[in-house]
Amino acid sequence: MDYELPNDVACVAMRGLASAVRSDGTLSETQRSMLAAVGRYLLGCDTPPDQLEPISPAELAAAIPEESLRRRLVHGMVALEIIADPVPPEVVARVQEFAAALQVDEAMLVVARDYSKGAMDLAREDYLRNSYPVEYYTEHAGDRSLHQSPAPTGGLDPGLATRWHALEQCPAGSLGRTVWDFYQLRHFAVPGTEGAVDPLLAQHDWVHCLADYGTSAMGEIEVFSFIAGAIPDPRGFSYLVVIFGLFETGYVPRVPGVATADPGHLSSPGGPERFADAVRRGILTGVDVMGGIDWFAHADQPIDDARRQLGVPPKSDDAIRAGSLSAMDPNAVFKHAR
Repeated sequence: MDYELPNDVACVAMRGLASAVRSDGTLSETQRSMLAAVGRYLLGCDTPPDQLEPISPAELAAAIPEESLRRRLVHGMVALEIIADPVPPEVVARVQEFAAALQVDEAMLVVARDYSKGAMDLAREDYLRNSYPVEYYTEHAGDRSLHQSPAPTGGLDPGLATRWHALEQCPAGSLGRTVWDFYQLRHFAVPGTEGAVDPLLAQHDWVHCLADYGTSAMGEIEVFSFIAGAIPDPRGFSYLVVIFGLFETGYVPRVPGVATADPGHLSSPGGPERFADAVRRGILTGVDVMGGIDWFAHADQPIDDARRQLGVPPKSDDAIRAGSLSAMDPNAVFKHAR
């Protein structure tokens, strides 16, 4: 494993995750599988989740002084609590106790609380208010980020569309040509044209190709897990929250341009391994792959060279054996709401 912690720290971290999300002293089968995969691929602790000794919030905080690891642990706690159906209120309260002890202010804790109350409309509002996309557009309003023309009208942007259509002329085997072929395989409209997604969401199609994930439901979990791990800004975690709601619990009924809800994929055989490996790869990449890269600057680059330059590690053999498919595999598709 490339992302390693000292064994004693790793196992304490695992104890903290398990202690935060147990309901009536137990983990659900999905939580158990997810936690085992996190231990193996992210933390380096192979202790079976049911054998992890409880630990208090104060004890965990004393054992984990590093701020970045503390935040990752709170993200892990939130991820594990929101895959429960329903989300137990006592687990929400306990995760909040751990976050407070770790001194981590995480906006998605509020979304978990809303889920536990069955307040799905409120959860959506709280999510949108605290999500990466809203913050990105707030911070970059009017600055022509992501290749938007000065005044696009009704989503149509001929200049942007021309840049995307030019990807067809990129050399074979390049990142840009792969993105073009990826769009043709799925009959996607390119940004700037009728029926296309907005430029920020379109960035994730470049990530599909760079990280080599398909667009099946599980492929979308993989790519957004990679994205959530890669974005240094803690708000990047919000991508993971919404994709779990779409493809595991159904708490999110629809995301325009991505899909309608189709629950149960994360907990399917191989799902936890593929999820954890994608997060591992994202953490090791460590750059904002949504709003922080001018992908057109890499369009003519051989895709393997782009992966090396951007520090994207290969998939693990375990993830491939678990069913992770290539971006260009015709079986790795899903009916999108595009």
